[in-house]
Amino acid sequence: TQQSEPINADKDLSKHEAQMECLSQLTMEYLIEACTKLGIFTRAGDSCTVAEFLERGKLPAAHTLLIGRWLELLAGADLIARDGEGYRSAAPLRESQKDSVVAAGREAFANTQYLLDYVVASGDNLVGILTEATSPLEVLFPGGSLEVADNLYGHWPVARYFNSILRQALQSVFAALPRSKRVRVLEPGAGSGGTAGTLLPAMPAERLAYTYTDVSNFFFDRVQAKFHELTAGSYDIIVRSNVLHATHNVEQAAKNLFELLAPGGFVLVYEITEMLPWFNITTGLLEAWQRFDDSLRDDIPLMSAELWNRLLVSTGFEGLPIFPADESRPSVLGQHVLLFQKPTTVGAGAAVGGGQAAKAKAAAQSAWTYDMKWQTARA
Repeated sequence: TQQSEPINADKDLSKHEAQMECLSQLTMEYLIEACTKLGIFTRAGDSCTVAEFLERGKLPAAHTLLIGRWLELLAGADLIARDGEGYRSAAPLRESQKDSVVAAGREAFANTQYLLDYVVASGDNLVGILTEATSPLEVLFPGGSLEVADNLYGHWPVARYFNSILRQALQSVFAALPRSKRVRVLEPGAGSGGTAGTLLPAMPAERLAYTYTDVSNFFFDRVQAKFHELTAGSYDIIVRSNVLHATHNVEQAAKNLFELLAPGGFVLVYEITEMLPWFNITTGLLEAWQRFDDSLRDDIPLMSAELWNRLLVSTGFEGLPIFPADESRPSVLGQHVLLFQKPTTVGAGAAVGGGQAAKAKAAAQSAWTYDMKWQTARA
């Protein structure tokens, strides 16, 4: 993997913010269109609760949280008003202006048309997805193709930026471990292999045992992964890239990570930490975003960096610096990389012992000095 030259932070982050604003506007237009197609809020005085919306639209109860977020977005835009436990329209919803928003946004997405195209494709299939006539996975993987997913999770500048941070953090930890040690790395939920493709070239193959799996059969042919019997305390490094939020119970998932790591081992977590409006018509339609059940999450599966840190520290991990810092310019990206270490114990089987643990921690911390400017990495 070759790192590209740094680019102007303010210029590129401003471009990102303009893109996100366009997608927020487009989301609103698709919500208007979906409501109109479902025959809801098409006349003055029309009212409904979330449950009534589902009933009138003949939608499955699994979409309860999603529809609640939709109604809040519409109310926040003053297109409908909150009315007790429900919502009411003072006038029929206006005609959707999605085409004009897309046309106006093409310039902003000159180098990332695939992101706009994905949102448009999902929006155009929105009612079909809601009624389960169409699968949201078909939009993400049209005809079984991995091209859309590869673009979103591998080529999108935001993904490349954070993957470069993951790579540098992993290199720093790897370098601190004894050179004679074969390092056991696990990436469960590796998806299409985008993160592994970034990380693997950064590590010496002769010292590496890299295992990656995915819960979905959809990915098996692509990554040629096989399920392994995962043994407690058997990994030195675990990488979780935008998958922890998709687990049913994050508290149990954190405990599983702790058990799988050897003493002194590290876990690298890359997570979306802000709920953007356009997620409600794209990835928010996926089953994993609807089925979470734990004490930390309410109506969305995503958690803030602070909450992720609190969860893993309470599980027993030692928290290391979080990137980007709250006050830094890249914090507007709404994503974070977090690093944690399992406390070192003295005895056989410890991954890192004594002074080596301190050395590994110091090296890992040095990763957070890497790339403090908005920068991309070219594969």
